[in-house]
Amino acid sequence: MMRNWNPLEADYLGDHNSYHVDVTDAQVAVQGYKPDHEGQVCKFFARGDKCFRAENCPYEHVAGGEDLAPPDRSEVLCYARDLRCAAPGAWLAADVSAIYNPQHFYVVLPFGSHPVDRLRNDVALQRRLELEENLDSLMTDMNEHYSRAVYRDRPLVSLALGEIVAALHMADETWCRARVVDTNDDDCTVEVLYIDYGNMEWLPERRVRMLLSRFTRLPFQAVECFLEGIEPPGGDGAGWNEDATRVAEDLVDGRTLTAKVVSWEENGMLHAELYYIDSDCPTNIVDIGAALVESGVARYVSSPQSLNNTMH
Repeated sequence: MMRNWNPLEADYLGDHNSYHVDVTDAQVAVQGYKPDHEGQVCKFFARGDKCFRAENCPYEHVAGGEDLAPPDRSEVLCYARDLRCAAPGAWLAADVSAIYNPQHFYVVLPFGSHPVDRLRNDVALQRRLELEENLDSLMTDMNEHYSRAVYRDRPLVSLALGEIVAALHMADETWCRARVVDTNDDDCTVEVLYIDYGNMEWLPERRVRMLLSRFTRLPFQAVECFLEGIEPPGGDGAGWNEDATRVAEDLVDGRTLTAKVVSWEENGMLHAELYYIDSDCPTNIVDIGAALVESGVARYVSSPQSLNNTMH
């Protein structure tokens, strides 16, 4: 045990090992951080001149007598591009990445909003998608970067609700993009939603880093989705039980599904029907909603619609 002990490891990996945190500064000791704007006015602008560095200047371009931005606030990233919406009736390839109940889950659209029939016939589109950044390449780049940046890259201040960050997943030790949904200052933990997968978890703040702008070019990959046409056996107000969720998980596990778009909400939520092709009988198209009803864990909201459109 002592052979593997490193007496410097705790300090090296600690929150205070950062250029952003000066533990010898009295203001940092009291407030946990030092305001970024304090004393950071460009000396050229302060005397009414122009700064030759323009937008590359690291200091505030504030003329003499003007107020700086509030010293205890700073801008954070709270939004990046969402996927474009496909038209109602479109068939999209979909992988279920997180399930909250049989009706509410998250999907990843591996080919974005491009309908599967167009993908099958458009060779130029296929080649373009092969060259574009995707989730796999993003994850590789992120983990190469953050695995080297073990020190803290932000002041000791609370994370903002809605802030987009890089978070180290507790289960597989992988750096992922995430949105802050809750914080607990008492035990220095933060709850995040992994915006490329849809699952949520609480984790220590030390497992969170600022997200570099180069990791925001790819739209958020996880799409919140609601399965149309079904509800719990006891009605919409009854809620779903764990058995129903397990049945839904078994139906979608390891399968790339086809989602028929019913509608999109303004906030990006997708309402869809889900289907997959039975591997034992390729001519058999399985309706996920109908399969849940047949299993006895769901019922139809109204009479089920027949599958009028085939997947060409």
